[in-house]
Amino acid sequence: MVRGPSSLLTCALGAAAMAVALVAPALPEASSGTGVRVASVVSAVLLAAAVLAVSANSAPPLPTFLVVFLAVGIGMVALAFDATNARAAASLPEALLWATAGLLFARSFRQPTVAVAVALLVAGLALAGVAGDTSSLTGKASAGDPLTLELAAFGGGQALALPALLAVVLGAVACWTAMLELRVGWTAMLVLEAVALAAALRIDPVAPVLAAFLLPNLDRLAAGVRDESA
Repeated sequence: MVRGPSSLLTCALGAAAMAVALVAPALPEASSGTGVRVASVVSAVLLAAAVLAVSANSAPPLPTFLVVFLAVGIGMVALAFDATNARAAASLPEALLWATAGLLFARSFRQPTVAVAVALLVAGLALAGVAGDTSSLTGKASAGDPLTLELAAFGGGQALALPALLAVVLGAVACWTAMLELRVGWTAMLVLEAVALAAALRIDPVAPVLAAFLLPNLDRLAAGVRDESA
């Protein structure tokens, strides 16, 4: 079993993601599309890093009932934020709540075959969605919408609205990477790069994130699949 990041680093990433969401509206308003993209990339990477760190620390040997308690607590925080119309500030607790769904799924289906099959299936569905319509990423998210993670723009407003499925995928990827003893460092780095690139290009990040999970771990996943079928 692979150890996750330290508790201090996890808290620091969460605090940074929340700070950006709270401070961004008070910053000078972006006067160009580049400023909006910068806000999107910074917010998306910090959000994804915080979710990955929490998810990695919530993988086994942490008992499943503690993950369930974590989900309940995060859910209550998310509801409180939504009740105050916090919008972008509510994205981190909402993302962590969705990530626990991915965590619980990965804990229940920890076989390499399932990890590969689910990753390919979800990536294919996400690519089909990208090919059809990306307006949900740049369109205005409704306040309290549980299916989108709103990222704040500099000077106020919305820079981007990520799909909640991204948080589910990040939770599952972090858990599978730890449980299956995959390349944690490379996977985390490539996943965050995929999130940054997707935010900059304003495309759905789900398929790039899953590709970043599979590519550095192909040999170990293939060996795990062979061991299962032996």
